[in-house]
Amino acid sequence: MKQYIKNIMILILALPWGLLLTNCSDSKSDYSDDNAYPPPTVELTSPSEIDVVEYNSTVTVSARSFSAVGIHSIYATLLKMDENGEYEEINATERQRLKIDTLQTDMTLEFDLNVKVNTREAAGILVTSTDVLTKTAQKVIPIKKITKLPSQIFTEPSDFPVLVPDEEVSLSVVIRSAVGIKSIKHTLCNKVLGDLKEYTTIPVSGNPLEMEFILKTVVDNKETNGIKIVVEDIEGLKEEKIINIEGLEGVDNNVALVFNDIEMAPEWEHSTEPDQPYIFSP
Repeated sequence: MKQYIKNIMILILALPWGLLLTNCSDSKSDYSDDNAYPPPTVELTSPSEIDVVEYNSTVTVSARSFSAVGIHSIYATLLKMDENGEYEEINATERQRLKIDTLQTDMTLEFDLNVKVNTREAAGILVTSTDVLTKTAQKVIPIKKITKLPSQIFTEPSDFPVLVPDEEVSLSVVIRSAVGIKSIKHTLCNKVLGDLKEYTTIPVSGNPLEMEFILKTVVDNKETNGIKIVVEDIEGLKEEKIINIEGLEGVDNNVALVFNDIEMAPEWEHSTEPDQPYIFSP
């Protein structure tokens, strides 16, 4: 937000300069004329395309941008392909912006921006430079292949309402893997306490790319607030999903947790400031 406000202030300060150019000219300036007021340029220094990138890894984009009137903003963002085969921005809120502290004519900026490839839809990285006249230049870095993609876990329902303790519940599960499924297991869990019992294994045969099955389990632990499914593919990559359980009938979930073997830190055993929070150490 601070950088955005700063860029707006820079733009406001640049407007009088533009007006001065207008007043000094014998004719009214036409800022839409690209011959008189060319848009900025963007030159990629590395990479110009990405053959292979690992899922959830970070790509460093290096580029150079020039503007005759001054650069207002520069950012990089992930792209996907839409249904018509055209590039489309995935999430504008995740744009990686360059911090610009100065504004001048005949302005050249060399920069690096780090973009995280955090979605399997990513098909490219867009680099955009905008000048003070709001003209833009863009370059696309195509992404050909993403590796180390985690398995996808789909369930129906996606979560549960309040359940009856010790009764069996079932849900439909679909699992898809880009390389092949090695193992599937599930257990009851608590989001604070972790796993509550031993895992139950779902048989997998032949390392399929997709499996569909009905998962049945009994909610026999009163601390349960979720069902965890863990999938491992043939490359050893694990993915997990927790199906939330809203609560259990007759069980008060708004209770304090009891911690065993906790020793109070010596500096707080005889506090002279009783209003301060306690610090514990195991």
